[in-house]
Amino acid sequence: MRDFREQMGEILEDIHYKTKKIINEWCNESGIQEPVGYYKNPTTEEWEIYTTRPGFMIGRAGVIVDKYRELLNEEFYCDYNIKFIEIKGGIANTK
Repeated sequence: MRDFREQMGEILEDIHYKTKKIINEWCNESGIQEPVGYYKNPTTEEWEIYTTRPGFMIGRAGVIVDKYRELLNEEFYCDYNIKFIEIKGGIANTK
């Protein structure tokens, strides 16, 4: 019988792999090499994406962000909000 920690580790690796795959697809479609970073807030149903060009990831009229929000919602069975934080010169502009 496998240890609980092994099973939990495998589950967390799978979640990380699926998340990274979706984020990479999103960046490729929006023309960005990769985001500076991303964070899934465990207390709220919110993804924070740190990027230099949030407008490219949002897309015209929000088409791209809506598509990938749906993918994240389907994959992780939750209704997530997406929050972009623009990074300029290595400093996050949160306002």
